[in-house]
This record gives sequence, structure tokens and C-alpha cells, in this order.
Amino acid sequence: MHISMYSGERILPEKIFNVTYQQSLKAYEYAATYAAGKTVLDVASGEGYGTHLLGKTAAKAVGLDLHRGAVEDAQKNYGNTNVVFHQGDLLNAPAVLKGEQFDVVCCFQTIEHVEDHDAFLASLAAVARPGGIILVSTPNKKVFPSFNPYHVHELDYNEIHNLFARNFQESKIYGVFGDEAVMRYRESKQKVSDAILRIDFLQARNWLPRKLLLAIYAFVSYFLIKKISFLKHAKEITHITTDNFAVRENYAKDSLDFIAVAWKKA
Repeated sequence: MHISMYSGERILPEKIFNVTYQQSLKAYEYAATYAAGKTVLDVASGEGYGTHLLGKTAAKAVGLDLHRGAVEDAQKNYGNTNVVFHQGDLLNAPAVLKGEQFDVVCCFQTIEHVEDHDAFLASLAAVARPGGIILVSTPNKKVFPSFNPYHVHELDYNEIHNLFARNFQESKIYGVFGDEAVMRYRESKQKVSDAILRIDFLQARNWLPRKLLLAIYAFVSYFLIKKISFLKHAKEITHITTDNFAVRENYAKDSLDFIAVAWKKA
């Protein structure tokens, strides 16, 4: 494995990450309802499990990720005749993909990592066919807010709604919701996170060198926040599946994650 070391951000299909993993899979299950028989691009495909899921019904599913190790592992674990993975970022996607455009373009849990959201959406639209569908997921910053040094610009409901409304003629914002078991875990994890942040009374997170900050964040996120929360709810966490989540449009502003769906002008 090239990426066995947890960075603090990448989702891994392991027991300790199960709630986040199933939440991520729920977004891909929803995207799969648009993908049957179509060509699909999964931007920031990571471990490749989502691209693999899309490829079960899509005519072709392509994963694109900046991390070479992730791409190599994804290709080894999930690559087949209709699922392939390429290394590259969104800005050089047209060159990497040799100008190919797709019926459906997915990009999950990534837009919060970039500053210029309008340019980001324009880049996604550039690799979608006319009339194609673009799906973007991102955390709701108003629900369980916490410090994350990887996130550059998080969004609330009004911000993501306005962002998509000004970039596409037609778009909708859905929410990913968790049931009581999911929310108990999330609340437990948030309490641990809040307690750790209170210890940092000198606000060291605002002035530490970035590399050191990311290393500390990865350690704290894995060994303290996730480990403690997992040990407290281990039996419940391991039984959580995508059935514990729902995607719906009503009350999306109170959801855990947003899924924005937009249609590129034909």
C-alpha cells in the first residue's frame, strides 16, 4: 500500500472510519442513479471505491486523482475493462483525459479544499458534455463545525446555493442526513474535538508551520478523536451502513453534507 499512513483527511475503508466511509458511499450511491449506461468522471477519486461503485452501472467510469499512490492502488484494486484511473488534477484534466468529455462528472468532498469555487466549477463543467450532469458534495459548515487545516473555504447552504445558481442555469441542492446512530457518533466525536481545541488556548493552530500543523492534526484526528469515539461506540459504528443515511432536498440546510446537482447547458 502506498497510502497506508493516514493523512488526517483521506477516507479509508477501515472499521474506525466506517461512519465517514458509509456517508461517502451514500453520495456515490446517489450519483449512481444518474450514471446508468453513461460515461462518468470521478474527480479526486482517492481510494477508488466510489469510482468502482459508479462503474457497476456506468458504461465507463474514470477516476482522476492527484496522488500517484492512490491512483496505483485504485487501479490495482478496482481497475477493469470499464473502470480506469489516471493521475492528475482538475486543471490539467483535459490534457490527461485527451479532451474526453463525460455525461456525468462527480467531485465529492473536494471543493472545500480550494479558494476559487467559481473557477473550480468552471473546470468541472469543462470536462462535462453539453447537457451533462455535475455532482459536487461538501460538508455543511454549520453542522458540527470543527477546525480542519485541509479546508480552505467551507460552505453553508446559502453559499452553495448561490454558488451553483450563478454558475448554472439549472441546479438543485440536496442534503445527506444521518439517523440517530450516526448522530450519536457525530456528537461524541465533536465533543472530543471541542475538548482538544480548548486545550489549545494559545491558538497554536494559527501560527504553527503548516507541515507541523498537518502532522499534529493527523495524529490528533486518528489517535484521539476517531479512536476515542470508535471505542465508545464500536458496536454501533461497525453496524452502520449506507442505509443509516438518506439523501433528500427538504431541509437540506440542516444536513451533514450537501450534494449539489447541476446541468450543463446543452
